[in-house]
Amino acid sequence: MKSDPFPITAPHNVDYWADNKKVLSQLIRAEGDALLFPSSRIHVFFGPLGGGKSFAVSYLTHPKTRAILMKHLPSEKGRDFLTITVAASYPQKAGQLTASVYCGIFRKLFAHIVADSSLFAGLRKTSSTMTGLIGQALRNISRDAVLGLDGRISLQTLETTQGYRCLNLERSRIGTLKSQDDFVAALKAMVDALLGKYQRIVIAIDELENLRNVSASERLFFNDFIRHLFQELEDGLTLILVFTFNTFEDVAAVLQPAAISRISERINFDFVTKKKDIVEYITECLEKRGGIDPSSVIEPSAIASIAADIIGRSQPVTFRDINKELHRVFAFVSAKKKRKPLKVMKTDYEEMKKAVPVEEIISELRGNI
Repeated sequence: MKSDPFPITAPHNVDYWADNKKVLSQLIRAEGDALLFPSSRIHVFFGPLGGGKSFAVSYLTHPKTRAILMKHLPSEKGRDFLTITVAASYPQKAGQLTASVYCGIFRKLFAHIVADSSLFAGLRKTSSTMTGLIGQALRNISRDAVLGLDGRISLQTLETTQGYRCLNLERSRIGTLKSQDDFVAALKAMVDALLGKYQRIVIAIDELENLRNVSASERLFFNDFIRHLFQELEDGLTLILVFTFNTFEDVAAVLQPAAISRISERINFDFVTKKKDIVEYITECLEKRGGIDPSSVIEPSAIASIAADIIGRSQPVTFRDINKELHRVFAFVSAKKKRKPLKVMKTDYEEMKKAVPVEEIISELRGNI
């Protein structure tokens, strides 16, 4: 196979979309609006763990996806989106969540600017007239930005400057960024420079369910950070806020009304509820990610049987649950047959179920309670 058709975690390189056409249509409409209208926007992705939210972000950033979207949707000729993803990591101490999100965004945007000498020249020009701590830090960085023998600016060298250390929230002789206004001013300088090349900057912030685990003051600080960033960058920015929550009501519980009112799209990555959707998902994963004819490695009747059993379980089903089950099936048949080419037959799947008679064990356990 070309790649694992059923990855347990969302791969960074995703050039295919398997099933879930309703969500895909919502994503395309949202992208179309963003290409047509320059105004900044906020999207919210929510749904259970393993529902495909991170997968969707990876899919939208793939060059193949971007090329198709640019072909069919209105856009400024030759100008694409730049998409980055950061995580709102579980905070180890008070105030850390917003700071870690800011630093993740700053580092990635700055690295893109340094990689393109024309973008860095634009940032240098802008910073020459900027006042305050941000302008001072950027001018300090610019002084040490020289082209190497390969004709490129060394990011590693710039990371040691006092200016970079200041903007990266490290100890610096220049000073320290303290407020969300400081964070926003620094990121605005990065985004403004990048908009010289890109039509839109898309920033996806994952794992925002961690907002539930922070203090009320930290949630307020994060909400103010998002609101101020959105206000200062009126055009050219899309924020994708990703939550592992089953309902939008859970999302609303950790966001302030000022942030909620600015949301353009709410996309629900819900549980899988239909057998036919599971059959289609398995088939398309084998075709598009595995790069093989599904019937060459698994009988259609085996796929149908697997789908029926998964959808018949009492607990809700996500795409990750399906991937885990397919890993189990192929691993069992591979160990059993020890031959190639490998092909899963319906009888193999039925044998696997009997090897660990889960339903019989549950039935007997319940009878003894």
